[in-house]
Amino acid sequence: MVGLFKDTGDSRESETMSKNKVAFPIDAISAGVFLIILASAYVLYSPHINLNDILSYFRDIPVHKGLIRPPQSIIDAAVFFFNSIGVWALVVAGLRIVFQKNMPKALGDVAGACFSFFTSYLITNYASKVFNPETALAYFIIGIGALIIVNALVYFVFSEKQSYLS
Repeated sequence: MVGLFKDTGDSRESETMSKNKVAFPIDAISAGVFLIILASAYVLYSPHINLNDILSYFRDIPVHKGLIRPPQSIIDAAVFFFNSIGVWALVVAGLRIVFQKNMPKALGDVAGACFSFFTSYLITNYASKVFNPETALAYFIIGIGALIIVNALVYFVFSEKQSYLS
């Protein structure tokens, strides 16, 4: 036995199996890009972020009994982070489409990118006092619901398509 497969002695069969088992590395690459984006947000915005402001922000939430506007430096870092993640999700979706790898996951990546941009939009409008905290939270929950519905529909449509092809 070789790994999980029975060794039949036919090297061509083993080569074919190993070629078919090569994984598309985009998920591993995405983990690295996530860390780079996180570190970039820290490097770009850490000179403007005061740790005492962050701590006092979290201490003030229970005092005000609700959401309060965070310091501008945190808002700027969060907008950068969510926009960067959204751009990367679109790049990943494009790569999946170009290399014809897992179309449902590519569409899920597009939905995730839209949600990331939507989150950035909400943060920006909340920071600009266009939305009050309750409205921003309500829109955020609506966005999560829409993301769940879109992903469920994408996977349902593709699973039905696969059953028709079989």
